[in-house]
Amino acid sequence: RHYTYLVFVDDDATLILAAGGGEEDQEVLDNPWREFERLLLEWRPAVGYARYSIQQPQERKEFASFEAVQCIRFADQLLAAYHFEAASFILPFTTHFDQESWWYSSMVVNLLSHIHFSGHVMQFNTLQVHDDRKVTRYDTGLRQMNWQRVIRWMSTSLGSEQQLESLGVLDPSKIMCDPAILLKKRERPFVVDRSDFDLCHPLFSDIRGQIGTMEHNCSVWNHEEKLVGILLIRSEQDRLKREHLQATLDAERGKVRDLEKRMGVHEERVALLLQHAGISCHAAHGGCWEEETT
Repeated sequence: RHYTYLVFVDDDATLILAAGGGEEDQEVLDNPWREFERLLLEWRPAVGYARYSIQQPQERKEFASFEAVQCIRFADQLLAAYHFEAASFILPFTTHFDQESWWYSSMVVNLLSHIHFSGHVMQFNTLQVHDDRKVTRYDTGLRQMNWQRVIRWMSTSLGSEQQLESLGVLDPSKIMCDPAILLKKRERPFVVDRSDFDLCHPLFSDIRGQIGTMEHNCSVWNHEEKLVGILLIRSEQDRLKREHLQATLDAERGKVRDLEKRMGVHEERVALLLQHAGISCHAAHGGCWEEETT
């Protein structure tokens, strides 16, 4: 049977309705999971989440309220629904960092979603998920938070230089998206163009297995070499940005100098007119006065 969404949920998770969440529908009141299904089928996100304690909705100050559905940048995997098309690219979770931190695989999923399905990763604020027991305790050695290590590893998975800006620095304290990212309902299949990712990256070994590697010789692929190349690209991008900012600053300074010159000429003309009219002005005396004539 074909399923539209693959839903991952912790066994101690409880889903409840928050404000504005289908209060008039008795079936939803009895079973909030029906509301989660309804929202998924209405919005068709690449990845859908419910509210969680570390993912509280971002209030709109002008209305002292929050949107029922909003973009999210970093989400806990306590409850996550993946559209089957997006899942074929995002999943499975990588085990590359399992000996360092159990959080890193979640970060990789968030990065893949944020970069390749921007505007299609959503949080439904009318639903809230709780983890009731928290019986599992992470080993202290598996809770590292060196996010830059994951960023560097992920940067070599990108297929184009332009995507480096999208990668950014994913700080889990910045849960919500940039306001400029608009939510979009699914209009076309969630398919990632082959030019947008590096098929030889270890992250995509499953995809390589599905499509075959006859035309892709990955034996010479080297993470360190590509990372050095990316760092050089970032350095060049930063240099160009600095040059652009310096040119903009120089142009603004030129405008200020031109304005000062025009003001000086204007002041000289005013002084001549006042002198011709027999009026003297002096800044030190704080004003102008009419000259006495004898």
